Amino acid sequence: MESISNPAREAARARLAAAEAKREDILLYHIANGVNIESRTVEIDEGVVIAPGATILSGTILRGKTVIGANSVIGGNSFITESVAPNTKASTETPRMIFRVAQPKSGDDK
Repeated sequence: MESISNPAREAARARLAAAEAKREDILLYHIANGVNIESRTVEIDEGVVIAPGATILSGTILRGKTVIGANSVIGGNSFITESVAPNTKASTETPRMIFRVAQPKSGDDK
């Protein structure tokens, strides 16, 4: 690999720092709004909407204009580009909504 000049290196570091700051701001926004994000390794595009109560596991990438429903769980190391319904588990192995989370029937919580 060729060496790069110090000014070019510093400019590249500044751009990388800005990109990381933006990524962190997006994560903090979702966490502040009730989303459970399990790791800093999660990547979320700006246009993604995530309902409070959803859980996003480590290594997940959410792209595009997807909507993640309330109480959904997105499996670790998943790449999600489509919306996920509420109360759903989704992962790369199950890329389109897939398994409904069991909801307690009234009277079953005794």
